[in-house]
Amino acid sequence: MIKDLLTKARSCRRYDATHALDESVLREMVDNTRFASSGANLQPLKYKLVCTQPMLDQIFAILKWGAALKDYSGPEPQERPTGYIIITADKSLAPNTAATEKDVGIAACVLALSAAERGLGTCMIAIFSHPKCKELLELGDGCEPMLVVAVGKPVEQIVLEDAQPGQPTTYYREGLVHHVPKRRLEDILL
Repeated sequence: MIKDLLTKARSCRRYDATHALDESVLREMVDNTRFASSGANLQPLKYKLVCTQPMLDQIFAILKWGAALKDYSGPEPQERPTGYIIITADKSLAPNTAATEKDVGIAACVLALSAAERGLGTCMIAIFSHPKCKELLELGDGCEPMLVVAVGKPVEQIVLEDAQPGQPTTYYREGLVHHVPKRRLEDILL
């Protein structure tokens, strides 16, 4: 069952912008992160939920979508996500950002799996204007935005494929199909 969820929890960059998300859905997803591992059990992450206008457009404007996709500035208006979960680090709880970054990865995976379980898609976006995000969300000095997780109803087809030895693992598109090469089990076992 976990393998099925993992194969569904792929980075999605095209959503049904008419499918509104209720904040309660995002809250339930974040609630799942509370049960995930955290370095020294410090639990330094805090979350900001966005699922209404004009904040959806304001967050979208500060994001960099699909770094490996040349000439792609993000989804068209009718394909934009209808929710964002911004993962922040409360520095008063954990001043060591290296440890906190590991917690961010764990939490982001939990969010992606939680979304997949509900038939939703996510995209983890690390390249964004951190100062502008902090300003938009009115975060205090001790709270730093770490990752933006876009959430919505997916409308794109994502295909996982085995990468052959030596083949690049860079994702790519052919028409409306998004391809994600993954290293084979025999290539990752030592």
